[in-house]
Amino acid sequence: MLHLNCISINILPAILIIITQTYLGRPSFRFRPTTTPDMVIFCYMGLSLFLLLLLETIRKLITFWPESVNRSVHTFIYVLYFSLLYAPSSIYLLYASYHLNGSIHRIKSILKFLIPVNIAILLVSASAPWTGFLYRIDERNTYIRSTGFFIFITLLFLLTLIGILFVMSGKKRHHIKMIRTLLVFPAIIILAGGTQILIYGISIVWPFSIMFVVIAAMNIQKNQKHIDHLTGLYNRRSFDYSLSVEIERSRRYASPLSLILLDIDHFKAINDEYGHSVGDQILSQIAGILTMVVRSTDFAARWGGEEFAILMPESVQEEAAAVAETLRARIENYTFVNDIRVTMSFGVAQWLKLGSKSLWFRRTDRALYRAKRFGRNRVEQCLWISAISANDTHLHWKKEYETGYKEVDKEHRRLIAIASRILRRPDSPNKLNQSKLDLKEILQTHFTHEEKLMRHYDYPQRTQHMKVHQQLLEQSLEAFSEIERGFYENFHFFLIEDLLIRHLFDLDRHLAEFLKRQTPAPDSLLQP
Repeated sequence: MLHLNCISINILPAILIIITQTYLGRPSFRFRPTTTPDMVIFCYMGLSLFLLLLLETIRKLITFWPESVNRSVHTFIYVLYFSLLYAPSSIYLLYASYHLNGSIHRIKSILKFLIPVNIAILLVSASAPWTGFLYRIDERNTYIRSTGFFIFITLLFLLTLIGILFVMSGKKRHHIKMIRTLLVFPAIIILAGGTQILIYGISIVWPFSIMFVVIAAMNIQKNQKHIDHLTGLYNRRSFDYSLSVEIERSRRYASPLSLILLDIDHFKAINDEYGHSVGDQILSQIAGILTMVVRSTDFAARWGGEEFAILMPESVQEEAAAVAETLRARIENYTFVNDIRVTMSFGVAQWLKLGSKSLWFRRTDRALYRAKRFGRNRVEQCLWISAISANDTHLHWKKEYETGYKEVDKEHRRLIAIASRILRRPDSPNKLNQSKLDLKEILQTHFTHEEKLMRHYDYPQRTQHMKVHQQLLEQSLEAFSEIERGFYENFHFFLIEDLLIRHLFDLDRHLAEFLKRQTPAPDSLLQP
């Protein structure tokens, strides 16, 4: 009965591995449309544990009934066993690397270290029957440890310790729950392995390792809800969650946070000419480039169709734009499937306390729209950052906004002051209503004064400029009605995008350059 119990300890976990992989629908080792890298790694880890459990069971059978197996077969079983002994810990390093970094490139770098190590282990194991370094099988077909066995196991523990240090290095970048989950496997190897060495005859390392297999399977099942199966990047649902978390972190610690939206230029034409299967391969290749370029602390996701999104914590807008430019150049110079060349357009915006998450996306999307409009294959930054601070909701006057005319500059300053007051959302209806009245008054007064100057000096772009004034007055009526219904976001866009950026910081800048070359107007010209 004791013999059967020892054998069943190995057989039952082996059966559980088969059930677990079948339940996930991933008993194979090749990529499918719904396969993620951790699935493939999980399959290889499950296979290595299954084989070790099977070999452990055969070893138990031979130990209890040594006459049942030929000595040469017994020796061969041990050669296989020791050859595979480092495989689970090696594959675990790949699994941990993927979950900590999400980078296929990093996995390939680790493989450059692990493959030579496992080849060396294979050679040592294969030569053991002749050298007696690890073990020997005596005339009675009995396994006996040799001195080299303890060196062999010590090195295995060192490899496992590397895994622990590797996981712990990511504790500042990842949730503690993930770190604890990843530490289950090395903890089993060290605790159960140490017990097995001290108490000769028991075999608990690989049966106990099934605990990690089950946890990993549960994590993979959970991750399927958050991964885009075509590209292996985060999906929109997962990205949206990360977005909320990082916004809250940015609010709490006043840390910068930037967003990049990127879109493949003329992707429909590629699908029409080469087919959707080629288009899917291009999407997958672009995802690989994103994974290699972005930092491990960034979140890259497929936002939808041919559009991607990158969330960059601890990054100001200029830093995110530099990363976007690196990606743009890398993609432009990359040769995709069927020798297809692809370009992408990028919109970049930094999180501001002003407004909501949806407003932030609209600002980023507006920057992406400008990149498309102005020729594609370019990076455009959100213009709001030049008008409003990232740390508050104040609009800021800058010296370069001055026109050289005291009254006009005074009106610009007052315009910015009233806009800032509204952006801070007055805490009473009376204050809000007064701010709206003040804004209407300054708009009419300011536009009237500017038009007087343009007529007086015969400004070449006068007709176009005055047309913009009329459009802004019409838009202001609609924007004021929006804010009365409680919709601040559309008012924000009117106030900053249309009124301040398009008019004051763009059109009026050209007008100022023209006026500075003219003889100053009489003071009476700007009097009501």
